[in-house]
Amino acid sequence: MKVCVFSLILAISVTFTYSSSATPALVGVDQTALFAACLQQNGSPDSMLVSRDSSPEKYKKLNFQWNTRLGYIQPMAILLIRNATDVSNGVKCARELNIRIVPKSGGHSYEKYSFGDNSTIVIDLRRLDQIIVSEQSKTAEVGAGVLLARLYWEIWNHGKFGIPAGSCTTVGAGGLTLGGGYGFLSKRHGLTSDNVLEVEVVDAAGKIEMVDADSNPDMFWALLGGGGGNFGIVTKLKYKLFEAANVTFTHVYIHYYDVQRFSLVFKAWDTWNLDNLNTTAYGGLVIGPGFLTVNIFDAGMTAEDIERIREIFPAEDTIIKNLDFIELVVEGSHPAVKDPAELANVTRDDMYEYPFRAKSYFSSRTLTDDEIDQVGTVLARVPSRVLVQFSSYGGAINDIPIDATSFVHRNSLYNVQVPNDADPNDLAINEWVKELDQTLLQVLDNGEAYQNYNDGELGEEYLERYYGSNLQRLMAIKRKVDPDNIFHFPQSIPLTP
Repeated sequence: MKVCVFSLILAISVTFTYSSSATPALVGVDQTALFAACLQQNGSPDSMLVSRDSSPEKYKKLNFQWNTRLGYIQPMAILLIRNATDVSNGVKCARELNIRIVPKSGGHSYEKYSFGDNSTIVIDLRRLDQIIVSEQSKTAEVGAGVLLARLYWEIWNHGKFGIPAGSCTTVGAGGLTLGGGYGFLSKRHGLTSDNVLEVEVVDAAGKIEMVDADSNPDMFWALLGGGGGNFGIVTKLKYKLFEAANVTFTHVYIHYYDVQRFSLVFKAWDTWNLDNLNTTAYGGLVIGPGFLTVNIFDAGMTAEDIERIREIFPAEDTIIKNLDFIELVVEGSHPAVKDPAELANVTRDDMYEYPFRAKSYFSSRTLTDDEIDQVGTVLARVPSRVLVQFSSYGGAINDIPIDATSFVHRNSLYNVQVPNDADPNDLAINEWVKELDQTLLQVLDNGEAYQNYNDGELGEEYLERYYGSNLQRLMAIKRKVDPDNIFHFPQSIPLTP
């Protein structure tokens, strides 16, 4: 099984309370027809609205859901917008008719929040696919519906630039960024959200705003880590890029065929990770049924650096590759592509269908030998269809104070993700995942979880685990910019605790 290590959430609040002036929903009335008429009245063509009844074939294609867990969600309609004005009209009509709307960028929400429910209208951002690269300013203006594959290709093809982002090529740039955005190069260049200069957003009143650190600092702060659908619908982002033309990345890949060696390998990885906390080197550890792999990426790695890694991680199978930026993207891509040029043509439909869910943890300390052995006892029995992924933090991520943006997870040594694509009814695997969950919560968890790996099993704990000490400010901004809680979903930021 290969999964998106650095995936996204298209976040969106728990309780839904319109103001007293809102129009109540009309029982027995065709809500999609009313919404279409409202769009037309506001200047957007009603033909953009694709309902499940009037255009079933087109609706089915637009409503593609690669994650088959939780069944097939059928929102009332999909609004295939063309620009920020269409989004604005959609928000205004939703307010007028008391219809819940949710934005969808790439559709990779682990809990499928970006598909809403059967009474929802989805604001589909796929047509916001423009990318404007400025070689002079080393920036890119990117529509929120652009997929990562094409973003990587365009910035490389127009100036040999790079950006730190995820490995899943079908993820939408908007959703990934608003939840933070973590990837192989985050220790070197920060999170994707750390590289945002400006955001175009449609607020809860339907107003189109350009926000940055000066023009609307509260909204800008909130969007960079807590912004996925909580405060408005983002339509465009401006990123700073890094020059990648003359940068060579070294990938050291170390494979072990005996999962019983976990304790020894993890001790080595844990020590290496702490020693490299303030460097740009990424270190990943993946445990699956019957194997362990260590992946280390960095630029400017010397022969001495590689030899040192070999000494720390002796193994039968070690592969070393030197890659430029776009080759590194291809190396970790999922769904896999073989040639960089293929990135330009990746579509949402390229994701294959399977049931998926994941657990997420952060750790802020190294483990004792006894704690490592305790975790290793469980991991020695990793079942099929499950992976356990440790990914290093530090470097440029942790250089930024935890209150500088709404992304709070900046005191961590590493993140742990436990993805699985097993049959949801497989009781044995479910019990093993619960056992591992209890062990990790007891042994290494620091009380945080990555909001881009959203987990519906967290219950009321999700707010503290996703946003920690930044939660109170996020709720205060929510009350200010969306007092009627227009933007909400099962794990959104509420108006009050």
